[in-house]
Amino acid sequence: MPRADPQAPRGGATDVALAVATRGGRALVARRAAGTHLAGAWEFPGGKLVPGETPSDGARRELLEETRLEADALEPLGLFVYEYPDRSLRFHVFLAREPRGDVRLDGEREWAWKSWEELSALEMPPANAPIVSALRWRLA
Repeated sequence: MPRADPQAPRGGATDVALAVATRGGRALVARRAAGTHLAGAWEFPGGKLVPGETPSDGARRELLEETRLEADALEPLGLFVYEYPDRSLRFHVFLAREPRGDVRLDGEREWAWKSWEELSALEMPPANAPIVSALRWRLA
């Protein structure tokens, strides 16, 4: 995948890398921290790419920073673009199957392993709807 520069103007979108960690057909999600955009919603580990970072490297870094899980191989799930009223985000989403380690989240956030059916019922950011739909085909 080509390198993405989160500072690049390409339509003003911010590049975000997500790592959907899966174990036994379930995906790891955590609640967004209080005081953040969409606080309390469930989300996948991820964040903005840093300059010069590839999307897969960003997904691997975010997974490790946020959960302490390590992934060797990442499987591309897709590129998803979402327009919030105040921001445009371009999500580079990867599957991290059976990552190593025990989950230790940054902060005191609630987390859980959920099946795709359970993901569909969670309150998640609107940008996650197409990602959950794509997961349905991979995890079902």
